[in-house]
Amino acid sequence: GGVVLNLNNQSNTLNNVILAADGGSFGNQGPVISTGAGTLTLTGGVTATNLQQATTIPLIQGNLALPAGTHTFNIGTFAGAPGQVGLALNSTLSDAGGIDKTGNGILGIGGNSPAFSGAINVSAGALQFTSSNASIGGSAITLSGGTVLNAGGFVGTVGSLTGTGSVTSKAGALDSHGGRINI
Repeated sequence: GGVVLNLNNQSNTLNNVILAADGGSFGNQGPVISTGAGTLTLTGGVTATNLQQATTIPLIQGNLALPAGTHTFNIGTFAGAPGQVGLALNSTLSDAGGIDKTGNGILGIGGNSPAFSGAINVSAGALQFTSSNASIGGSAITLSGGTVLNAGGFVGTVGSLTGTGSVTSKAGALDSHGGRINI
């Protein structure tokens, strides 16, 4: 439901995080991790798979550090709303750790992280920009077959893009500027 972990501008380190949008929220708020000016360092991964109520999207906002290594983000789908984002990552990402996006759901990218250099491998499901000027500008994105990078009608920036998945956008544009790909 609507559980909030607020670091209150402090920093903390967690291994793995499990978020569930299982209803019972107050004010239609899903589970939230908020750092304020602090930083959450995640040494493991994130699981958001028990998604029952599409109005309660799990959210991580603030500053998220992903140290070296691969961090699995296993994102499920909402049974009644299969195109809904399963985890909104509205964070400024830092460090060089990579993300392996698994699960058939959608990982929403809404933060501005132009210096984040970790690779993002979309093994299943989709990666979608969820805000104007969302950026993972230093990241090499790899799309496995059957996966999607969706600009969601926004202008998003990635470092490079490879693989056999597809790219979609309401605007329908894919531009490359100075070695970066703006979608």
